[in-house]
Amino acid sequence: VYYGEPDEEKYTCLAKYSTLENRDWDFLDANWRIAQLCRNHEEVSSGGYIVGGTDDHTSEIASLMLDIQAQAMVICGIRVHHQVCGAVLFAAHEPRTFLERELSYCMNVAHIIQGILYRRQNRSDENALNQDLLNAYNYMKECVFIKDAQSGKVLFANEAMENLFGMDITGMDSREFLSDPTPIYTREGVQPVGDVK
Repeated sequence: VYYGEPDEEKYTCLAKYSTLENRDWDFLDANWRIAQLCRNHEEVSSGGYIVGGTDDHTSEIASLMLDIQAQAMVICGIRVHHQVCGAVLFAAHEPRTFLERELSYCMNVAHIIQGILYRRQNRSDENALNQDLLNAYNYMKECVFIKDAQSGKVLFANEAMENLFGMDITGMDSREFLSDPTPIYTREGVQPVGDVK
């Protein structure tokens, strides 16, 4: 699996696997040629695949196959947010023709990896948004903290809480400074707050 940002000159080998008889087979750790292939070939750049080892494969694929000493190869594109950002390579030592079901399997694997990368990118966007929200709480004069509902552990406390207690209370048990019943946020809104000690 090769991956990189769409505008990078080369993609990095994220993961590789070989069967026991090919365990000494060394894939290139970083290869500009794969990035070039992904961008220059319509089939790969649109999230499809190309097969190397047939009569009609290009000089770039032939050169790539020579680098890793492959006789047959399938390159499946990985697209995230409508941009090709990598490829999954399936290679064989011996010349062969890939069956339709094998090509379908290769594409399924590429789609799984594509889905993981898509969720990972969206998750980092979500984390950045959450961090911005938490940073906004620091500008509030009111005391704000977020706790784990089960354990009562404080996950976040704004600066007003730090000023009130004279220390960072993140990680503390909220039951130490808040009497029962503690405030609980539900879909209906914030439930009644108990008296603060």
